[in-house]
Amino acid sequence: MHGQTHNKRPRRYLAQGSQVKVTLELPGVIRLADKFLLVTVRADLVQRVVDEWPRDLFEWDVREGEISSLMTTAQSQPVWVPARPIAARLPEPASAIMFAQEFGCPQILPAAFYLLARISVTDEWEADTEHGYELRAAWSRLDTTNLLRYMRGCKAMVDYHRCISSEFDRGEMLCQECRPPWSLPGYIRYTGAPPVDYDDKRYGCLQYVRTLRDMAWKSCPPHELLRGFTELQKKDASDELNKTHPNGLCEDCSLYFWEWVHETRLSV
Repeated sequence: MHGQTHNKRPRRYLAQGSQVKVTLELPGVIRLADKFLLVTVRADLVQRVVDEWPRDLFEWDVREGEISSLMTTAQSQPVWVPARPIAARLPEPASAIMFAQEFGCPQILPAAFYLLARISVTDEWEADTEHGYELRAAWSRLDTTNLLRYMRGCKAMVDYHRCISSEFDRGEMLCQECRPPWSLPGYIRYTGAPPVDYDDKRYGCLQYVRTLRDMAWKSCPPHELLRGFTELQKKDASDELNKTHPNGLCEDCSLYFWEWVHETRLSV
């Protein structure tokens, strides 16, 4: 009996190279599997969806590399060459969110919501587009509860982006010796005065991270938090930055700063 079930598995969906949008088409199949108690088939189909999504930061970085490569390729094609839509090569996030909640695979939700936050609500999955490099989502599949979660998540990302920018202003990722007094905790409590002196001319490490922030962090929108931290790494020690800040960070601040980047990026 088990062998017969195995032979009848829907291999069209199980094939890892398939371009089928599994979360758009699989729910009906899995409901049938539930109805007829086809436990192995159900488990394999759910796992097929889980395998499409990054579940840790390393896997997400790999996915980011794939998206970047796809966009570069699509945008470099001659105008007369039909571009295969990037969306057809990526898992669809809105239906994946609904799928995860119905069929019990919540481990894909963080990546699905994060990808969804990067897609404009005007880029509908079914819409015809002139170009092939838009990320798209099946927005109509999302229910009101998850739409509200999406909106709250986007608001939280904007707040978080602003908070990180403020941490750069105060140099919170630097060693204490390289931070001005007005940036240290308790300044107002002990002095009774607000931190009015924001002059950083005497604080080379603070100048460095503020300039790096302006070059890298502020250039990435709030819904690109992970890419923002990656841009910090790319811009560090760049020719542009070396021209204005040839001394870079002191040894202690360099250690503090990159540990902060790593830990903060993991916390996203």
